[in-house]
Amino acid sequence: MKPGKSSYYVRKYPQLNGTYAIHKEGCPFLPVIEKRIWLGEFSSFREAAVNAELFFSEVSYCCYCSGAYYKNENSLVYDFCTSFFMGIS
Repeated sequence: MKPGKSSYYVRKYPQLNGTYAIHKEGCPFLPVIEKRIWLGEFSSFREAAVNAELFFSEVSYCCYCSGAYYKNENSLVYDFCTSFFMGIS
């Protein structure tokens, strides 16, 4: 892996909202190998999303590994992530 870059993956199947979630290597919610596609090594989620949009029309960032869960504790993102991750545990 190149310095400053991480491996990113996209889920092969859409979420309930129709988007395909992008995960960063090491995410505890990274799908198993059979259910993900390696996008490559990137410096940010945005760079990974540009690549993912070549394959899928609607992509989104995993709210856990993208940091949205931590940055938005008083927002709907936090509520969504909390209920989503509680539901799959």
